[in-house]
Amino acid sequence: GNSRGTQMPTGQHHMVRTDTLELKSEIEKKIGRAKTESYLNLLSKFLSLKISKSDFDKLIIATVKKENIGLHNALLRGIITNVCLSKSNTT
Repeated sequence: GNSRGTQMPTGQHHMVRTDTLELKSEIEKKIGRAKTESYLNLLSKFLSLKISKSDFDKLIIATVKKENIGLHNALLRGIITNVCLSKSNTT
């Protein structure tokens, strides 16, 4: 049988940095500059553990709206990916 998903395609085994600036500008196009400022401020507070995950979730939905959560998730994943990559490149 062909077990899909177990083998990585050749040349695809390293993670690529995410263009977080592109994602930020997408978010800004959807919600405007002022809300984007609030959003990035919230993100910063959450990542520095100044607000709880439950508060963060509520505030994020209020700020970016439900329909843009996918963009928010992509940005968050991108930030985490980039941090992991920069850490792994320093060893």
